[in-house]
Amino acid sequence: MDDASLIRYRLDAAATTAVATAVLALLAVRYHGVTGPDRWDLLVDAAVVSAAGAWSDALRPTILVLGPVGTTGICALLALVAAARRMWRCVALATAGPVACGAAVLLLQPAIGRTLNGGDALPSGHTTAAVCTAMVVLLVGPRLAGRRVPRVAGAPVVVAVTVIMGTTLITNGLHVPSDILAGAVAGVAGVLSTAFLIDRIAERQHAKGPRISD
Repeated sequence: MDDASLIRYRLDAAATTAVATAVLALLAVRYHGVTGPDRWDLLVDAAVVSAAGAWSDALRPTILVLGPVGTTGICALLALVAAARRMWRCVALATAGPVACGAAVLLLQPAIGRTLNGGDALPSGHTTAAVCTAMVVLLVGPRLAGRRVPRVAGAPVVVAVTVIMGTTLITNGLHVPSDILAGAVAGVAGVLSTAFLIDRIAERQHAKGPRISD
């Protein structure tokens, strides 16, 4: 990646991280200490259940495949492939990205205190895990294949993953829309922030000695 492309990529990533973080902060303030869904949640929830409620049982395996258990396996596989090719930045992102997102959920849920069915619910941990993994795949996958990381094409993938996981959780009565939106932006912000930190560390290491491979 040439210098101009790198600058554009980092500006895009910084802007996306800022927007995602701002949305998460607004949701945290809006739903701090709130119990159950609000009017907006109920409206969207009703629309989703009306459109896809009959598919709730068929969608349920998504909770395992795209939830914390399944996504951990996906990221671990990416890390192993990257390690075999000695692509250490990719190894770092495939391992540290999910850890950062998981830690964010564990810290934010009790801090925000939005409860549903007696438990902390915002941000949705399953949605965070699914979007986090989608982001890791979008950032690491092309590098492993020797291609450029897509600047825009990743957005539809993240939206699709959010919709699939969100629909599954809503139709099975596990989360409401605001939880899912918070989980999606937490996943985006967590992975992009981690990627930026890894790049900065690698660049400092490169300035001191041998380059850390992508």
